[in-house]
Amino acid sequence: MAQRASIVGWSHTPFGKLDAPDVESLITMVSRSALDHAGVAPKDVDFVSVGVFNNGL
Repeated sequence: MAQRASIVGWSHTPFGKLDAPDVESLITMVSRSALDHAGVAPKDVDFVSVGVFNNGL
């Protein structure tokens, strides 16, 4: 039987210059925010997708 996928939470970094020293710090910040938005614990997440839009171009 096929399983269904659901998007239950999301987040993005603040716009502008950030103090985060590296990509891992940015991903951690956004991941925590998305988990809070979804109301789920990290152990309940099966898949994470990370994307970039425009990237300053």
